[in-house]
Amino acid sequence: MSIPQWNDPAKTLELPFTKLHFVKSSRIWKLYRMRGSGKWESYQPKPERADLHELLTEIQNDAYSCFLDSGKRRTGTSVGSVLSIANAPRF
Repeated sequence: MSIPQWNDPAKTLELPFTKLHFVKSSRIWKLYRMRGSGKWESYQPKPERADLHELLTEIQNDAYSCFLDSGKRRTGTSVGSVLSIANAPRF
């Protein structure tokens, strides 16, 4: 997500808020969210799934306002533009 820098609106800051990690040995995706403390935390209630689409849908729906805050403060941000996918399987 990009937001204007507080003391210089001409500059933008890139802020990660979600991370997906693929575990090859078990063939599952793990979903993490960035806490206010700056630490990554496993997302509850869906911390892992075999189907990547389920987790992407969970991020987009954002029922608990953990990712995009349901558009309340972070307008103009799309899930696809800010996802960080680590160890994605090669198809």
